[in-house]
Parts: sequence; structure tokens; C-alpha cells
Amino acid sequence: MTVNLNALSPRQLKQAVREATYPNSEVERATIAAADSAADAVIARHTGLLNADAAERIEQGGSLLRVADELNSAMLHDVRAQLQSGANPTALAATYQRLETGVQKMVAELRQEAARAELLADRLESPEDDYERLIERLPALRRGIQW
Repeated sequence: MTVNLNALSPRQLKQAVREATYPNSEVERATIAAADSAADAVIARHTGLLNADAAERIEQGGSLLRVADELNSAMLHDVRAQLQSGANPTALAATYQRLETGVQKMVAELRQEAARAELLADRLESPEDDYERLIERLPALRRGIQW
């Protein structure tokens, strides 16, 4: 029975070459080493993509935090300054509520970023398992694998 190696995931490839029979131990060692190297390269590329996504999430979250912090500081300074200069507290409250809506939107975005970061952290715990789950959910990705 011939196995189509290109239909295998990295983990399956490693297993298949270890279960195969070879004419001698030198061919066996070379084949296993080549398969391991190819499978590890696929997982390394996947890990790199996950790390790039994580870095982007960190940058986005950091940016949102900076904007929220700046807005909060500016808002507090502006409210104090206006109250000290005798501004109408009712009008000031309405302005504050409009600004608070923007802040709440940023808080919601930060929560989404935190959830994405948590998911990425889980995926980065075992990139090989994550890759296996990914190609199981999206079988078309297997077509892109060439061993």
C-alpha cells in the first residue's frame, strides 16, 4: 500500500516514516531526518505566524491603552479647568457622558484584544497541536503541504 505523504499532517508524516520499512538503517535515518526537518519547518512557519499575530495584538492593545489613558487624563484636566472657570456643571456632565461613551468603546475593544491574546497564548503553548487542529478544521490547507 502506497501512502500519499502530501495528504499527511506534519505529525502524521513523522509517524509514517517511522513505521515504514527501509532497505537499510542508513536510508531509514536519512529519510526520518528529512521528514522531521520538513515537518519541523512547517510548524516553525506556523509558530512564526502565531508570534507575528501575538505581536500585533500586543501593539494594538498597547495603542488602545495609551489612547484611553491620554483621553482620561485630558478629560480630567479639562473638567477641572472648566469647573474652576465657572462652567455650567450640567453642560459639562453632558460633554463628559459623550466622552465616556468613547471610553467605553475603547474598553470593549481592549477586552476583545485581551480575549484574542488569551486565545493566541493557548495556541502558542503547542503550535504543533494548533496546526493539527487547524488543518482538521480546514482540510483545504493540506493541499498546500508538499513533502
